Amino acid sequence: MNDWPTESNQPQMAETSNFNIIQALLGHKLLLIFCVAVGGGLGYLQFKKSPTIYASSARLRVVQTMPMIGVEGLNDRIARQDPLDTHSVLIRSPIVLDMAVKDHQLEETLGPNAVNIAAGGLTVRRSPESAEILDLTFTGQDQYICQKILNAVVAAYIKYLSESQQSSTVEALRLITEAKDDLLKDLIVKEKTFDDFRENASLLWSGEEASNIHAQRLASIEAKRSEIMLQRSAIQSQIDAIQDLIDRGESREAILLMIDQLAIEEEEAQKTSNSSSMAQKLIPLRLEEQIQIEKLGPGHPKVKEIQKRIELTRSYLEADAAENAVEPTVKKERPDILVVYMEAQRHEVSGLDKQLETFNELYTAEEAEAKLLTVEENRNRALTEDIQRTKLLFNTVLAKLQSAELTKDTGTLYAEPIIAPGPGRKVAPEMSKSVSMGCVLGLLAGLAISVMIELSDGSYRAPNDIAKHIGAPVIGHIPAFSISRERRLSKNKSVDPTLVTYHRPNSGFAEAYRNVRTALMLGTQGQHQVIQVTSPNPSDGKSTLSANIAITMARSGKRTLLFDCDFRRPKVHTLFKMENKLGVSSVINDGAELPDVIQSSPVDNLDILLCGPRVKNPAELLLSKQFAEILALVRDRYDIVIVDSPPVLAVSDAVTIASVCDGVVLAMQMSRKARPILTRVRENLSVVGANIIGIVVNKIDTQSTYGSQYGAYQYGHYQYSKYTKYLDEKPAKT
Repeated sequence: MNDWPTESNQPQMAETSNFNIIQALLGHKLLLIFCVAVGGGLGYLQFKKSPTIYASSARLRVVQTMPMIGVEGLNDRIARQDPLDTHSVLIRSPIVLDMAVKDHQLEETLGPNAVNIAAGGLTVRRSPESAEILDLTFTGQDQYICQKILNAVVAAYIKYLSESQQSSTVEALRLITEAKDDLLKDLIVKEKTFDDFRENASLLWSGEEASNIHAQRLASIEAKRSEIMLQRSAIQSQIDAIQDLIDRGESREAILLMIDQLAIEEEEAQKTSNSSSMAQKLIPLRLEEQIQIEKLGPGHPKVKEIQKRIELTRSYLEADAAENAVEPTVKKERPDILVVYMEAQRHEVSGLDKQLETFNELYTAEEAEAKLLTVEENRNRALTEDIQRTKLLFNTVLAKLQSAELTKDTGTLYAEPIIAPGPGRKVAPEMSKSVSMGCVLGLLAGLAISVMIELSDGSYRAPNDIAKHIGAPVIGHIPAFSISRERRLSKNKSVDPTLVTYHRPNSGFAEAYRNVRTALMLGTQGQHQVIQVTSPNPSDGKSTLSANIAITMARSGKRTLLFDCDFRRPKVHTLFKMENKLGVSSVINDGAELPDVIQSSPVDNLDILLCGPRVKNPAELLLSKQFAEILALVRDRYDIVIVDSPPVLAVSDAVTIASVCDGVVLAMQMSRKARPILTRVRENLSVVGANIIGIVVNKIDTQSTYGSQYGAYQYGHYQYSKYTKYLDEKPAKT
């Protein structure tokens, strides 16, 4: 399985600047030291040129003895207020300072701008030791003038406090007196208006209380109306109930029983009456007789007793009626008891209706009169409440006036000096503060410069930065070596001395190339057969890297072909001291056979295919069908094909070649522009879906700035362990 990052599984890394503040500091130590030294020197110069500043101090105690005059509730609020909140500002106000300048002739000392000078040098702070103490300080260039000005300010403040509070009390007394007089006049006018209203009002007066006689009558009438309406409703309900029983054909016994019960209740209600009609006397007895006959029979003793009572009652009533009648009455036929009872109840309802009609007329008349007096009631209530409010306000003002008389000669606040102003003491400048401040500012400036340098730096700080940026591992670090020295050490002059893997296979330089070979072989696992070696720019050492990788591959037993596809500036033939007369261009343009143009090298298992004679259209040649066929043929014949191609950013040939290769190895040199350069390379190769399988950092100078950023170069398994660590961290291919 192929574990190399491919176009489909390469992590897309964001363009971030891996800024590290610690690294910025360590990388620019000399700059920081220089800036700190310059800042300290400037601070010392500022100390030498700064004038001497003196400060005179004083301490005042501000005491609140009695709250000022106010309305009810105001005294408690004033007592809770903190006078120092206001007076710490008042001391520095133009009023107090102007008084200090005039009373103590400070213009002679400070000049015409004395008030502004005094305000600029004066500070007032609350003392942390007590809530009643203010600390005053005045700073200036003369210690005795500072003392004089502060004395003047303290004296002016005490004077202003006394005068302002006394004048405030007198003014308050005058205002309260005027308010009292106005309220008294207003109260007299309102009482006179109320007296006139009482004389002309129709209300009944009981002391200070007024009553509406029509409203009282209205209440009585309403009570009587309600009584009549309830009585009528009760009688009408009886009539309706009996009539309903008759209409439904109920038994006579049940109807009489109900009437009997109603008669009993009516009899109890009318026991106090002195006279009644014949019907009212006889109906209950008749009802009782009828009920007992139906219950006990006509011959029962109790029935006979009731009949006797009826006869006696009738005799008595007839005799009484005969005495009062003008004409003898004709004896009529005895009516039915139910009819008589119903007729009596209806007459009762009719009488109640007439009474109710009379009371309704009375109610309407009294209601109209009561409404007329309601206006006078409202007027009376409004006048009474107004007089009460005026009296309450008058009494409050009168009490405050008495309080003002008692406190007019007493101040609510006074100030007393606790510590008198003394000669000013030196407070500035201080050499330690000036130098320290200069050093701090210098350090900040150095940090800012270092940060700007680091942010503008386009180089990489570690191999992992390259891997994160490009999405491919750094598979090798090739140290820089001296060409002249290698030329002296080389024995075979037919091979360029830069091919250290051929001349000095046991050297550390050769070991670095073998590390690259090992990484490629383990990483590709045989699936990346055609590997392109290119670089961002010319002179990055991509041809030397291609040849050395090909040599190490051949010596590992792989049948290897070094394929020179740089038709612009070919170099492989110079490395192996060959003539570039036959090559790829010969096969494509001249019809030469591929086996005839492939040349052997001094290294076993390594063949070389040169680019051949120069052509006018190398870009079109690389896109031709014949070039693709050549790659297919060499792919079948060799285990590994190393393709040396032109730089990516110089011409488009490298991008064209990358589209037909299994993987791309980038050779690059570290510089301050390495990051933007590799960004462009990645963008160009991504267009054709090229697979960047590894990056080789070439020509590392371990003594240079870039080499020190990577740390000392190590041989052996260092690079391979870095690469395998990357493989362990990268996500698995899906």
